Amino acid sequence: MMKEHDMPVPDAELLRRYARHGDKSALEELLARHIDMLSRIARRTTRNDSDADDAVQSALVRIMKSADQYRGGEGTGAWMAKIVVTECHNLIKKAVRRRRREDTWSSAPERMDEAGSEHDGDTAEIARRTAAAVENLPERYRLPVWLHHYEGLTFRDIARALSISESAARTQASRGVAMARQALARTGTPVATASLVALFGTLPAEGASSALKRSVGPIVESGGTKGLSPTAAGLADQSRSAVWLKPVLAASLVASAGGIIVGARLWQPLQRPVVLDPVARSEPTPVAGHDYRWDFHSAESARDFLTVVGEWEFVPHVGRNGTGSMETRTDLFSVMLDVPISVLPVKVTWRIAWSGTQAEADFTSVWSWASYRYAFHFFGLSDVHDRIANPPPDGFSRWYERTAYVSEDFLYEEYEGRRHRILYAPRTGESRLRLYVRGRSRIDQIVLRSISPQELPDVSAYVNAARAIPSEWRDGRRVPLPEIKPGKHHSLVEVAYEPGR
Repeated sequence: MMKEHDMPVPDAELLRRYARHGDKSALEELLARHIDMLSRIARRTTRNDSDADDAVQSALVRIMKSADQYRGGEGTGAWMAKIVVTECHNLIKKAVRRRRREDTWSSAPERMDEAGSEHDGDTAEIARRTAAAVENLPERYRLPVWLHHYEGLTFRDIARALSISESAARTQASRGVAMARQALARTGTPVATASLVALFGTLPAEGASSALKRSVGPIVESGGTKGLSPTAAGLADQSRSAVWLKPVLAASLVASAGGIIVGARLWQPLQRPVVLDPVARSEPTPVAGHDYRWDFHSAESARDFLTVVGEWEFVPHVGRNGTGSMETRTDLFSVMLDVPISVLPVKVTWRIAWSGTQAEADFTSVWSWASYRYAFHFFGLSDVHDRIANPPPDGFSRWYERTAYVSEDFLYEEYEGRRHRILYAPRTGESRLRLYVRGRSRIDQIVLRSISPQELPDVSAYVNAARAIPSEWRDGRRVPLPEIKPGKHHSLVEVAYEPGR
């Protein structure tokens, strides 16, 4: 059993300890957790490794000075990311740096074109080309794509980090993916949207430089006066001056005639109006791909389902429309859907009714990949009980509608429109889908169809939380996730790691 002192301290609590009590060890632990992410964001913004380190060091000083201003509402990671992006923009304004940055990255498209001429289908190579395509996007598209699909930030947190609206964050990420696909297609590497998104999970881990990591301790211990590069020190001084001048100038402006409006507006960050792309703004269009349906009008309807555990049989004159359904004959039952699923994501819907003849009317039915590289199982998310209220004593319950959204990496299930289950489990090869059922039941009207990525629920917060679990805790134990909102009937969300199968 996990002891309380073994549980990870939430990010917000570490920041609170520093802001209220000056606990430098808490701040250092918080920064150590996020330094790799902050470095990656800085590199995506400045497009220069040296500039990125300078911007992050300056941002660390601002984080220390602004810790008491954090009020929640977004994750601490997103809050720190916003500070890093701001410092990057301050650095980019210097013309001498801008020229070096353009010279450093000007050959990137040519490098990608040369790589694209050798289309060998290797996943690692395609992932490298994908990363190059994203690197060459304009910043307004590059950062939302990277923050959402690699860093795992929600669109709400991205909006706050980049000082844009949530709808703009979603639109720019979608448009950025489309632009990256077009760039890849021009180099002879056509990639489907779902595959491109999935490739982010195969990119090698990109950490902060050793010099940047070594500087965190001295910066924290000295209160931001030591451990900084000359450029970072100058940038930090500039930021300190801006912080000090802001209330002074604002107060004087407010005191002047007609200055109330000016004082309220002058120090708001300037940003360009967001122009929504018509294609990205439109509703998802029908997706070409899979469109399977099983109505179980006869026993022949179940030929695509291979029984793995238990037994089931066709029962005529029942089902949602009275035309028949499949009925399980064992308390534990599992079948594998023996049809190829090459176009992802897909949406699976099915109807299920539960038997009331059992003493314990406690049931469940879930989908999973038959094989996966590893899995993170989440507990405490469901907004509904699988237990059926007032089960019929000698028959079956009413029909319940279930839905599963399936991508290459995760499965998100709903119980009559309410969140029920999330499984983060990257698929292995061309693995088939498998249905697990606990409790005697009748199953009818299974429909599987391809959908667009825009129709998938946003599970980035869950994936991000799972990825943050230290390797030494990935031993099957349940790790609490206090930052994730629990389901209606639960008090805490937990996650457990399972090796691949």
